[in-house]
Amino acid sequence: MLIGEVSARTGLSRRMLRHYDELGLVSPSARSSSGYREYSREELARLLHVESLRSLGMSLAEVSGALADPSRGVEQSLAELARQTRQRIERERELLAHLEEIEAAGPGDWQGVLAVLGRLGALRDADPRSRQRAVLDADPGVGAEQLVEARIGESETNVAGALDWAIARAGDSALPSLADAARSPDAQVRSRVVGALSALKTPGSTEALRALLDDSEPGIRAGSALELGRRGLPEVAWHLVALVVEGRNDVEAAEILGELASRGSGGSDIAAWLIARLHDPGCPADARCRLTQALAEIPGPDVDEELSELARDEELQVSLTAKAVLAMRGEL
Repeated sequence: MLIGEVSARTGLSRRMLRHYDELGLVSPSARSSSGYREYSREELARLLHVESLRSLGMSLAEVSGALADPSRGVEQSLAELARQTRQRIERERELLAHLEEIEAAGPGDWQGVLAVLGRLGALRDADPRSRQRAVLDADPGVGAEQLVEARIGESETNVAGALDWAIARAGDSALPSLADAARSPDAQVRSRVVGALSALKTPGSTEALRALLDDSEPGIRAGSALELGRRGLPEVAWHLVALVVEGRNDVEAAEILGELASRGSGGSDIAAWLIARLHDPGCPADARCRLTQALAEIPGPDVDEELSELARDEELQVSLTAKAVLAMRGEL
């Protein structure tokens, strides 16, 4: 199966599939009659294994280590994913039942008040599993301010994700507390604010993320730009081009640039910015390779013309990358 068909059927972008190939996670080994690389059944099964492990919260580095473990096959990963899914469904059923009880009892139910107080204490429990359960079971009586306070102090990934979900459910009532936390001198706190704002899909959260584009920490600027790009804001395209140059979240930044360009959101400007950075005399070879790869996501004849020139570039890796992109676009 060719990369385009795999992308269409799985929802994984071609760029992410190529990234998996570069990392050695899933590499198509067969060749079609016309010379294009194809994924075999075994490689598609490995791709399923990779995505299952990522769904369990593993980083790509951790996925690579798990794949190297012969005792852990795709069946074990799917079984673990199914187990976690069943647990989550059960927790949500319990939460729904609890919410229906509170709703039926009315605001004067003191048992409900006591339960809220208990959950506020559980949010500060030393055991991350207890904290996560407290968040998932929390009812609307737990205020947005308390949720934000818990979120900016949370270091455990799964608990942080649950808190983001709870903050998103609280809506814009969480914005004042998040805005205060965004002014913290602690970069780690501000980074956690970006995570919470990213889960809060409201116009107010978009404005708060815009304000963080000028943060002193590169990681915070990057997280804000990526989320605003996902929301379709073309004005962050220049920030995304900078991420490609830096090599910081460059794969995701390039994908978002491609989506913005495909929607007609400043596509010609995006292409011009990428090309301008490519021709910057101070741009290092590895950054030029990433910029060339990013052009793969941008439609238009101007991009095809630039790629044709890059195919003759003095830098061998840039030239090879441009030729590969042209072949993928059907221009070679």
